[in-house]
Amino acid sequence: CNVLTNDREVYNILVRKLFKLNHEKIAMINGSVEGPYRDSIERFMGYQEAFIIPGRTLNEKLAKWSNSPRDAYYKMLEILDLPKEEWPTAVICVNDGVAIGVYEAIKERGLKIPEDISVIGHDNDKIAAKMDPPLTSIDPMYDEIAKAIVSCFKRKIWTKKDRIIVKGKLIT
Repeated sequence: CNVLTNDREVYNILVRKLFKLNHEKIAMINGSVEGPYRDSIERFMGYQEAFIIPGRTLNEKLAKWSNSPRDAYYKMLEILDLPKEEWPTAVICVNDGVAIGVYEAIKERGLKIPEDISVIGHDNDKIAAKMDPPLTSIDPMYDEIAKAIVSCFKRKIWTKKDRIIVKGKLIT
C-alpha cells in the first residue's frame, strides 16, 4: 500500500495561480534531492511543468536548492544580487523553515512582503501564522497522511498497486 501526496499537482496549480495574479518571475527554493525523501523532485517537477505554456520562460537562476533557513537566506541574497529586472515577484519555498531565511533576506534588502515579493511556504507550520506578515503556506495534510498509513496497516490484504493519494491545500 502506497500513501502519496499530490505535491507535483499542487505546485503546478500554485505556479499557474501566481501567473493569473500577474507574477511573471517566480523563484523556487527547493530542498535536497539526495536521501530517502523525493518530495523535492515532485515539487520541482510541478513548478517546472507550469512554465510549459506558450510565452512562459523559467529562469534557471531563480531555481535554488536549500535545506535550512540560513542557507535559504544566502540563496535568496544570490537571487537579489541579480539585476533588478530579473528579480522574482514571488518565491515558493520547500518548507516554512526555508521561508524564514527568505523573509530575512528580503527584509534586509529593504523590500516588503508581499508588496515587492510574495513568499509561499510548505508545511503550514505554526510558525507560518506568527511570521510578519503571516506566511501563505501549503498544508500537506499530515493528519490525513497518518490516517491513510494507519488504514493500510489495518487492512488484512493489500497489493503493491494499492495507492492512496492525500491532497494538500493552500492556506493563505
